[in-house]
Amino acid sequence: DVTYPPTYPDATPIFRLVNERNENRRSLHEIQEQALLKVVTAAAEAEVGTPSVYSCIRAACEFLESGGLTQAGISLLSDDSLAHVLSYLASSKEAMEEVCMALPIFEVASKTNVVWRELCRRRWGKKWGFQRRWNRALDEFRTRPDQNFWMKKYNEEEEEARRSFVTRRELSSMTFDYRQWFSFTLFRNQPVNMRDVLPTGLRNTLAQDVVFSDTGAVDSSRDWMRRLAWKSDNPNNDEMLTEVRLWFESNGRCVVAE
Repeated sequence: DVTYPPTYPDATPIFRLVNERNENRRSLHEIQEQALLKVVTAAAEAEVGTPSVYSCIRAACEFLESGGLTQAGISLLSDDSLAHVLSYLASSKEAMEEVCMALPIFEVASKTNVVWRELCRRRWGKKWGFQRRWNRALDEFRTRPDQNFWMKKYNEEEEEARRSFVTRRELSSMTFDYRQWFSFTLFRNQPVNMRDVLPTGLRNTLAQDVVFSDTGAVDSSRDWMRRLAWKSDNPNNDEMLTEVRLWFESNGRCVVAE
């Protein structure tokens, strides 16, 4: 319903939403009505001094077609409810950003632990070592329950994934399965017609308990492995390991093993 003041178009019309079937019954929620009236009134105020009926109709149509009523309806939900809805809609960080761009009402919810915890679970769940990483993050959250913990943890892990080195402590905490690219033992037993082909050595393990000790020694149940030593190939920073060289002593001198 539109009421034109005597000074129209120098004054804006007065708009009111009415249910044609029952004037005493609302077909929209009060918040949705207010959102629609706000858009129409803003269009009229922008054209004070000229007839603005057509502009108001267009503004109302664009509001409805762009999902304005839906957004206004969503605003009825609590912040916690919005966060839970977004945690299901956001299959990835990029998907969450697209949802927030289309529905800005989710902007606050997009920074909550509920949403980022689910993003972490989905992101890490496809990678090796998920359960260990997940349990470690849960333990950290219990000890320091920050409101932005999971968002920070997500970004930390993404940054960590781009790291191109390991630390001495990390290397020493791992156990390796030692194999060689080629097997010279198998090569000696090759048929004559296959003597120009080097058989792979990757099928057979030489030691499954190799540990690079922080002291530079190599620990293993195999005696010949314990004769080896290792050192970083990064002379500028011995704590940031990008390549490791193995050494063994032969006739009192050091020889590079590989």
